[in-house]
Amino acid sequence: MQEIIDDVITVLLPQLKEKPFALFGHSFGAMTCFAFAEHVKKVYNLEPIHVFLSGASAPYSEARLQAPKRSHLSDEEFISWLTSIGGTPPEILAKAELTKLFLPALKADLYVAEHYRCTRPSTPFLSCPVSCFDGKEDSPHDLQAWRSMTSGDFTVQMLSGGHFYLKEGANEKYLLDHITKHLETAEMDYL
Repeated sequence: MQEIIDDVITVLLPQLKEKPFALFGHSFGAMTCFAFAEHVKKVYNLEPIHVFLSGASAPYSEARLQAPKRSHLSDEEFISWLTSIGGTPPEILAKAELTKLFLPALKADLYVAEHYRCTRPSTPFLSCPVSCFDGKEDSPHDLQAWRSMTSGDFTVQMLSGGHFYLKEGANEKYLLDHITKHLETAEMDYL
């Protein structure tokens, strides 16, 4: 995870120092957002104006620590699991030559997410609002555990759908409207 954070910091740090920023991450992206926010606060004393997290338990929650590890599944079992959570077009999963190309990268990403460990913050390291989202039909995530990262406002919203609920038109519109509204409000407060 630190290698990912270092790569992102290299690219984004000049912009982060110049203007307000927010973070959004879904699933593995939520883990990356947490690690990124913690790192830029600790090392550069920079803080986002809002963090939006989706489709994942906090990395230090019991639910996350006890979740099944899927990065070690056989290719067939892994494809079956990918099919069950949706998000990957079935026509891609049905073509062996395509799955051979992207399966190693997917498994490697999942391995990083599954093995990323950190301790629950004893005190919040952020003061910005944190908004969490998830699909009602997804496997349960411990969204409340994210609360410990901030002393600011904290909200959880459940939307219809499974793990890739955010790809459904109505949910996508809702998320974009919600994020836009909060960023416009934060920008006014920032000025």
